[in-house]
Amino acid sequence: MAKTLSEELLALIADDPAATARVKAAFASKPELIARDLKGSELIDIWSNFGGELETPAVTTPAVVHTPALPSSASTSAAATVPVTTNTNDAGGYAAILAKLDGIQTGIDAKISERLKNVVTEDKLPAYRSELLTLAIKSADDYASVRESHREEFKEPLDRTAFEKFVADSTAANIKFPSMKAAHDTFVAEKRTAAQATAKKAEIDAAVAEALKQQRSSTSVPGQTVTAGMSPAAQVIAKAKAAKANNGGESNAMRVARLLEAQDRAQQDMIQ
Repeated sequence: MAKTLSEELLALIADDPAATARVKAAFASKPELIARDLKGSELIDIWSNFGGELETPAVTTPAVVHTPALPSSASTSAAATVPVTTNTNDAGGYAAILAKLDGIQTGIDAKISERLKNVVTEDKLPAYRSELLTLAIKSADDYASVRESHREEFKEPLDRTAFEKFVADSTAANIKFPSMKAAHDTFVAEKRTAAQATAKKAEIDAAVAEALKQQRSSTSVPGQTVTAGMSPAAQVIAKAKAAKANNGGESNAMRVARLLEAQDRAQQDMIQ
């Protein structure tokens, strides 16, 4: 425990016996000053022990009797005794500090536990490695399947950069796909529709070309058969009906034939 202010004062005037005697006599006549001095010294010690970071609590001290050294004189027959009173609120002050410390510790423990939920400990690394490896293999296989099917369907390689950007943008927009194939289907939806329309147009153009070919052959060959003597539209319709009887349903050739037949009728009406 550090020296009290009264003790420091007596130490400063120790080389002057007369002054020392007068100060001791003054202290003896004012015992409450000694009590305050002791209490202040105890508070400073507590503050220093806690690093000056905590509020200074009321200090619990046992009831002690402090007997300062007093000079012998004619006016003083015996050394004065100074009782030091205790603060009845000291226990409450310590309880408040302990409660505050417990709250801080509880908060720290909760934050540590929350952080540890996202930490992969060394004993769990093998399981995570195995899981990640399995996912990597599956993803690589899925991508290979998508890439091969893309090349087969569109006769061109898959633009990997554009596809990965599409998936990343969709994920950022909270759009999720059940599989890589589903993501690819969405990625090429417009391209696939355009390709289908192009293929259907090519099929119709081929049917028209075939009909025109039949028309030219029927007009240039003598001794033509009944089928060859038919109009181009009639020939196409006859073939389309045969195909319909074999396969069922109306083909593109049948639709083209009907269109040609309508055109022939319009031309005949104009001639008549």
